[in-house]
Amino acid sequence: MRLFKSRCAWLLFASVLAACNLLACSDSASVLDNPDASTVPQSSSAKSSSSALGRFDPYYGADSASGEPVDTAGIVALELGLCSADRKNEIGRTTFCGSTCYVICDSSQWRYATMDERDVDGFPEDAPEGSIRKGNLLSLDRVYVFEDGRWRPLTFVEKKLGYCDSSIYDKIDSVRGSYYYCMAPDGDGRAEWAEIPAVQADYLLLPDSAEEDDLSYGSRSGRYFLYRLGKWHMAVIEDVVGYCYDRREGLVAKFASGYVVCRSDIWMPALREDILGPCNAESEGNVRRVRAFEFACESGSWIPVNLHSHEVDSAFYWDASVDDLGRVRLDSATATAGYFYEYTDLAFSGNSSVEYPSSVNTMGSALRLAPLVAEYGAIPLEVKMGDCYSRPYAGLGFNLWNSRVWSDSSEGVDIRRWEGLCIAYESEAPLTLAIAPEGGFVLEGGNFHKVRLEARKQAGMINIPFENFVQDSGYGYPESLETVLSSAASILFYVEGEPEKKYGFAVHAIGSLHECARWSEPGKK
Repeated sequence: MRLFKSRCAWLLFASVLAACNLLACSDSASVLDNPDASTVPQSSSAKSSSSALGRFDPYYGADSASGEPVDTAGIVALELGLCSADRKNEIGRTTFCGSTCYVICDSSQWRYATMDERDVDGFPEDAPEGSIRKGNLLSLDRVYVFEDGRWRPLTFVEKKLGYCDSSIYDKIDSVRGSYYYCMAPDGDGRAEWAEIPAVQADYLLLPDSAEEDDLSYGSRSGRYFLYRLGKWHMAVIEDVVGYCYDRREGLVAKFASGYVVCRSDIWMPALREDILGPCNAESEGNVRRVRAFEFACESGSWIPVNLHSHEVDSAFYWDASVDDLGRVRLDSATATAGYFYEYTDLAFSGNSSVEYPSSVNTMGSALRLAPLVAEYGAIPLEVKMGDCYSRPYAGLGFNLWNSRVWSDSSEGVDIRRWEGLCIAYESEAPLTLAIAPEGGFVLEGGNFHKVRLEARKQAGMINIPFENFVQDSGYGYPESLETVLSSAASILFYVEGEPEKKYGFAVHAIGSLHECARWSEPGKK
């Protein structure tokens, strides 16, 4: 028997309920009962997961759950009809909440439809494998792929590079400074974009064959490759510029994106005088260029004249957190500051490396470091010293202005107001904390202003005023601390160790002087 003999009776009943506030959606309203009714709903089918929703928003719809029944369930059923097993996952629109609400049949009862469920409403349940379809809701901006009998949203990488299938196997591309390889499935597995190191991207893009002893430069990693005995091998610096011995002392050679000089049987980053020539009475007042950097000869020294001194916040602090996009960043005034990257002896053709806990696949990417931080509350890693460079080192760094990878072209910022740095860390070996200026290798020959911190078995915090940062003696080029602080490009922390040995360390927090006072030891937060 019908409850109402006419639409007028129904409208009258609805108005009475509205006056009693029984039609309003509230925080306690989420699951709708299933009374007897026979009106046929206007809805469509969608295969999706079910979860109750509560608070209603007239634009986005309900998006939170409380699980409590409401008194207006009968009205929804009258408007949409019975919810039963054969109508499972049907979505319908109702006006019982004073505006338009979206509800879904959950086998036995109507409940609020989630944004996810609405986004795939009407998608076919038997689409061809690999089908691509854009979601219904512009606010979500999702694209879906049909895999293994269900629709799933594409990942950020898939949206940028395309869905990895047989049409693009072995393709290599990059997103936000990280490199990805469309890898064909192994056995019964599924093809996917695999994140790979820059050096592997360069290696995979090498030609299958070449002439004996041919050299190829990988622009992504800054490494050279040598073709010998029918295979490509990682080249060392001597393969590129020859051996350094007494008769070549002082010789300057182009290597990768910079210059090296032969000193005491070792190739070292070239200094200003090596490239520019002597600064003397004849060259006084001259301005010469090394790559993007200009130097003026003044009183016997080549002085940098075009370094940047961008303004940043007067203080900063990073406590092993991620932002709302999952990026590991530091709170700075700039949009790209603070992305972490691996810092190793690669510039000296070294082969030291950085390894992360096996539970998280990182590959050195900021986006991949985010789950590592979320799991450990720190950036833990193990560094393996190589045997291709006489003073091996490896660790992490972050640029302060406009780059996510190590580069002499990173522009500098003025950090003098910071007065110093603080760091919370633990390390199996002494840890070096360094400040690299803009044009780091050109300016200081890799001999950055630094402090060496003692090994710590347990995490602890230390403050280091800037006056404690000094250069080593015996190599590189002396530069004033004032110049470095007024044009700082990167903060670096790394281990200098013995060849072929491994050392573990973790960074819990880093900031300007005294800002780490906010940090709490693990287990005490």
